Order: sequence, then structure tokens, then C-alpha cells
Amino acid sequence: MFSRFHIISSANEVTDFVKEGKRYFIYAAEEFDFESLKDEMRAYWVGAVFPMIFYHSTLYVDKAFVCELSDDIHIDIICNDEFEDSCDECHTYMVFADGLDNHINSKLEKIFSNTPENAVMFGAGCGKTTMINKNIIYNGKRFTQNAIISLKSPKKCAIGVNHGYIAKKDFFVITEASETTIKCIDGQDAFSYYKNYIKKNFDLEVTQENLFSIGLKHPFMFECTYGEKIVRIPTTTDGKVLHMVGEINQDTIASIGTINDKDLVNAALKSIVIAKESFINKPSFCIVYSCLGREKYSHENFVKELEAISGACSNVDVIGALSIGEIANTSQFNLEFYNSTCVVGVV
Repeated sequence: MFSRFHIISSANEVTDFVKEGKRYFIYAAEEFDFESLKDEMRAYWVGAVFPMIFYHSTLYVDKAFVCELSDDIHIDIICNDEFEDSCDECHTYMVFADGLDNHINSKLEKIFSNTPENAVMFGAGCGKTTMINKNIIYNGKRFTQNAIISLKSPKKCAIGVNHGYIAKKDFFVITEASETTIKCIDGQDAFSYYKNYIKKNFDLEVTQENLFSIGLKHPFMFECTYGEKIVRIPTTTDGKVLHMVGEINQDTIASIGTINDKDLVNAALKSIVIAKESFINKPSFCIVYSCLGREKYSHENFVKELEAISGACSNVDVIGALSIGEIANTSQFNLEFYNSTCVVGVV
């Protein structure tokens, strides 16, 4: 996927690294001056902004990774639901999209339906902690948020997906939902239902101000045909509805999850173990996408997650980003947009 990469603190540092005729993908942390890259890059590039990026267990909020793409990589820029033809020789798809797009699930499913059998797709929702996703993607021509970048490779990869949450055994029905908003649960206002449930079961007071932090500890969980249950974290509320990251289907059954520090770290380790066990070749890179919420829940434990992954990937570069939603297919039939999950790809 990447032939080499370079860490920069400002756009003018790309001069000595970038070569004309090569192509680049750039991961930019949210405090890096992303838009200044357009004046400095002297080669074709695409890129996206993330809350943080990391190299092994070192986190950056104000740097960027300039990654030189291998010559065999195909780049697709998908805008306005115009999907490219299938790349029959491609086995690995790395995808980046606006994590707050109200239709991100359906768009990703359309892309996945157009991939060859046995293709592996993984990637991340990009964006900022401000949840104002403006000019977070560079599509090779301009800055936007209304695009999906797909990097396609003929080489094979393997992925591991895990989050560590455990679902409680009592269930409820999402009786009314639209796009990324839950309106009613079991016939009640969604926020009131969630607030009362958390108070009754965990003795925690949920307010409009602390909803996101409580949601990181006790998210919504949905059954999945293959692999891990789907986690959805409530982010904001108007006092009645709950706004989530990722689309919510009406009339689905859900439960509330719980997590502890040990399970968070173990989830990351399980992800890399799953990926390495499925990869028969010697990896050249380990690429990690882990939810912003995992770092917000506990910075100390998140660093331990990264240390666990790096420890399992000796002599291999580990790079990645905190994401607003994680993308992965855990079978040839099924693609998911996750929350609060660790996705590890070895390539």
C-alpha cells in the first residue's frame, strides 16, 4: 500500500521527501494546517483530516504523515454516488469518508457491493473533534467533505476487528429513527429512555452536557450477522432525540454495552492477533484505525492499546489515526461502519 512515509510538522517540510511522478496519501491531524499542503505539494496527492494520528504509541495532534503510494495502487475518488467499475485484480481496499455523513453506511455498502469476491475493505471515518467537518478531504483537485477516497491494491491484506464491549442481556426496540438520529425507543423519547435506563442500571446521571462521555462507557449495541456487534455512541441531544455516528435502522433490536479498562486494551491486542493469524506473508506495514472515543474514554489505556499492537508488530512500522467511525468487512458478504472499535490491517 505504502512504499515509504514521512512525518511533517508543517507543509513546507514535504519538499525534500516528495518526488514528481509519485502519488501520495496524507494523514493530517486536526491541528495541522491541512489546506497549506496544496501550495507545497509538487506531486499528485489525496488526503484526509483526523482528530489525531499516531506512529507506534506516539500520538500527534499537529503533524501529518506523507505516505508514498506503491506504483500498483489504484485511486478512486467517489463523488455524488458515482461509483467506479470493479477492479477485478484488486484484493485490498482502503477507504476514507466523512465520518458524520448521514448516509455513510449506504454509500459504503454500494462501494463494497462493487468489489471482487474475497476482497478486504477497511478504513476510517475522517473529521475533527469539533464535529464540524469542513474541508476535511482533499480529493486530488480541491478540499471538500463530500467525497470518498478509495485506495485499491492488487496485494492481499488481513484485518482484525474488536471493541471489547459486552452487551447487557435486556433488549429494546428502536421504534423510530431517521438516518443518524434515534427518535423513539420502545415508544418513548430516545433521550428520556436512555437517561432512565442508565440511572436505573448504572446509577449515573445523564445530561445533555455529559451524554457523549456516558455514551463512551455505555453505548448502544446492535446484533451483526458476522463478527463483532455494532457499537453506536450517542453524541448529542436536544433533550428528546439522540444523534449518533452512523446510520440507525428503525424497528431494530438493541441493547446497552459496558466496558472496562482491561477489555479495552485486550480488544486492541485481539485485533492484531486476528489480523496476523490471517496473513501468510511478512507484513510491511501495520495500519490501525481506532475510534476517537477510545482515547477520550481513557488516554492512558489507549496508549497501552497502541503499545500492545506495536509490541505484537516488531520490525514493522505501525501507523494509524483516531477515527470518527471505523470501516471493515469481516466476511465477503458483510461490510460495517463501526463506532468505538479498533480495526487493524496488516499489508
